[in-house]
Amino acid sequence: MSSRCRPASGPWTTRHSLAVSESDLVSLVPEQLARKRAPRLGLAIYSPPIPINPALICII
Repeated sequence: MSSRCRPASGPWTTRHSLAVSESDLVSLVPEQLARKRAPRLGLAIYSPPIPINPALICII
C-alpha cells in the first residue's frame, strides 16, 4: 500500500443509519456500528455475499 493511501473511514452518523432504516437501501458499515444501531432502528444484519476489500482513499 502506498504511503499516500489509507483505509477509508468516515463519520458514520445516525442520519446515515436513519436513511437506511426508512428505505429499502442497503449499507456496508463496520460490524461494530451495525450491531450497536440495529436493535434501536429495527435493522437486519447480514454478511456480504462476496468478500469486500477495504476501501482505500488515495491523495493524488
